[in-house]
Amino acid sequence: MLYIMRHGRTVWNMEHKLQGKTDVPLSEAGRPVVEQAAAAYRDTHIDVCYCSPLIRAMETAEIVLRGREIPIITDVRLEEMGFGICEGTTDFQDNPDNPIYPLFAAPETYRIPVEGGIRVECPENGNNWKTAAAESPLQQDMKQLFGEK
Repeated sequence: MLYIMRHGRTVWNMEHKLQGKTDVPLSEAGRPVVEQAAAAYRDTHIDVCYCSPLIRAMETAEIVLRGREIPIITDVRLEEMGFGICEGTTDFQDNPDNPIYPLFAAPETYRIPVEGGIRVECPENGNNWKTAAAESPLQQDMKQLFGEK
């Protein structure tokens, strides 16, 4: 069984700031929610935890798995995508003048990454985004780790 859990809330989540690779820790309000998740999953069998090396993800994993002998393995391939100079902005979904806006408004049109951001390759071969995601390196890594399904 594969369980996927998102990190707990951060101050930037509450301020509606674009986080990306900026290493923002859990907030005081986010930790109790993660503690609730830990209680809910306490009796769930977990062999290993793979998580992003970002502090918000590692802290979430450590809280959820506290007191259990479950290895936490960090992997940079699980990091959030980088939004470069737009990280920390709050108008990324509403302001067409924000350079990262096209990625959220019409991802199929986003071609040139913002300064410091990652390139999002658009499928040029007629595939749709769902097909492109299924063929992504991370998806291929997951198939290798867990077998083809």
